[in-house]
Amino acid sequence: MATSAIASLAILKVNWDQLGKDYIENFVPLIAECIRLSDEDVVSLPGLQEDVQTRFGLTLPQSIISSTLSRARKRGYVTLQHHIYRREPAELAKLGFSRIQASVLAGHDSLLATLREFAHSRYALSWSEQQADAALLAFLEDHQLFITRASVRGTVLPDVDPPSPDARYIVAAFAKHLQATGSSHFAFLETVAKGNMLANAVFLPEPSQAQRNFHGTTVFLDTTFLIYALGYAGEIRQAPCLELINLLYETGAELRCFQHTLEEIRGALDACANRIIRGDLRITYGPGVPTFEYFLSRGYSASDLQILISKVDKSLKDLRIRIEQKPAYRQDFLIDEPGLTQRLSERMKYANERALVRDVDTISAIMRLRAGQTYFYVEDSRAVFVTTNTTLAREATLFLRGDDELYGVAPCLTDFSLTNLLWLKRPTSAPTLPRKRIIADCFAATQPDEQLWSKYLAEIDRLEQSKQISAEDYYVLRYSMEAKSSLMDLTRGQEEVFTRATVTEILAHVRDLMTAEVRAELVETQAKRRELQAREDERKARLRSRAQRAASAVIRDVEVIAFLLFALVGVAAFLPFEPPLKGAAWRYFLAGLSLVLAFLSAESFVRGTTLRAILRPVEVRLATRIEWALTTLAG
Repeated sequence: MATSAIASLAILKVNWDQLGKDYIENFVPLIAECIRLSDEDVVSLPGLQEDVQTRFGLTLPQSIISSTLSRARKRGYVTLQHHIYRREPAELAKLGFSRIQASVLAGHDSLLATLREFAHSRYALSWSEQQADAALLAFLEDHQLFITRASVRGTVLPDVDPPSPDARYIVAAFAKHLQATGSSHFAFLETVAKGNMLANAVFLPEPSQAQRNFHGTTVFLDTTFLIYALGYAGEIRQAPCLELINLLYETGAELRCFQHTLEEIRGALDACANRIIRGDLRITYGPGVPTFEYFLSRGYSASDLQILISKVDKSLKDLRIRIEQKPAYRQDFLIDEPGLTQRLSERMKYANERALVRDVDTISAIMRLRAGQTYFYVEDSRAVFVTTNTTLAREATLFLRGDDELYGVAPCLTDFSLTNLLWLKRPTSAPTLPRKRIIADCFAATQPDEQLWSKYLAEIDRLEQSKQISAEDYYVLRYSMEAKSSLMDLTRGQEEVFTRATVTEILAHVRDLMTAEVRAELVETQAKRRELQAREDERKARLRSRAQRAASAVIRDVEVIAFLLFALVGVAAFLPFEPPLKGAAWRYFLAGLSLVLAFLSAESFVRGTTLRAILRPVEVRLATRIEWALTTLAG
């Protein structure tokens, strides 16, 4: 019986829960099951690779299959004689794989049935099981690991054609629906997402070393990511960014942003403030749309934004992110900036020329910081740029690779790739990260893009100016979530589907949902609600900042005390006389400190572990506890 790739990802997550923290081990039951069902006693790598593809829908590299076979041999599923693997039917019969498979397939079939019903009832689409499965795969394929060399495919999932151009939007809307209704199917979807992240481990240079910490690596964050992390586009987009920042800090990465990135953040906020001052609230476009819409929905004034602008560098510091200037140009580490500029301008849509220049500046700066070195582990890669723009990450890497010149870790990674990597390092430390990521991605996928939103705003502006709709109708169409949801449901995110009649349909739908009294109440209370929400957002930001500062202060005190204690050990060793203290407590105390110092010295020599690296996870957890305590007290 063939198992869908979606179900196979869920099986990998179940294997992880049962087998422990080894990513290669997750594949052993799948490989063993293929061997058990094979018609041949002799096991070959190409044959086994094909069987895994046929039975489980996953495309595994032969190197991973080889490593998994070695594990299967240790478990007694196969034997190795004269460099030939042979199966052991008696041990394979004890595998018990079918029980896990049956349980997962039941959840998988139920999820597909629910998705098909959703697509039919909401969008009048009659998807088959295969089409629903392909739509889920298409949604997963948008987020694959892209860390190593650009020529690596970076996915174990099969190539599929989604059943329709809007399939990704429909799946995102479906996931949002499951989460909003508290459906148990959302938990299975989360299991599949975690299985996909676990499967991505096979594309790391050494999956068994995935849990190593960063060593001497500086991570530079891009403008959009930082705007999201600062909370300037809503809590849903902020949550996974903050968790990624914490994981990076815990695992030893140095967090930075370039000075020109800071200026770009200030410029984006200033543009929003100027729009508010001019009263230009209607036609908005460009990458700053989510931010502007967020500020508008929260009732921010221009003066509120000016305060945020003045505090951006402090807010970044509260997130443990430092500002850094670009490195000086050196003749021996230059890249072809004009060529990269041309490639990006041809393959990407830039709202203005300055954004293109800054992207090229950033990529060039990362290559200069690497000083011509090639790194095969992201943890040792000295400098890496993290962006929310998948196209930028891909095109920059492909351009710099040239004729197979660039090996190892790409200079520009997506935030999803790094999130995947960090979660693989510490899945138990961030158990909710995949869920937050799903919610954020689905939220983003169900928002209108700038082209569709501009068309919509231009049309409702035209209708208001020509007196075809009232000021009250305009307000509802412009600001209500019901209108935006209707826009996306009618167009499914496709700009070419939008027509003038679309607005009429949206208005009719919203009118059905809202009586005249409700609409009037919306207009009257919306400003108050936004003001209250803005105050709540500001209060949470202040509490988070206070918690971060308090935790950092505690850790600094611990570092000082530790330094003094270890200095005491060194001084005591050279004292020409016995310290005037009674009893053996003094000697035991010094002996214990000496042992701790020796252990830390050995760890530092072998693994590069420092006291600061040990204390960083403590600092992050302490900040979380303090924030919770402050929130509770503030009540």
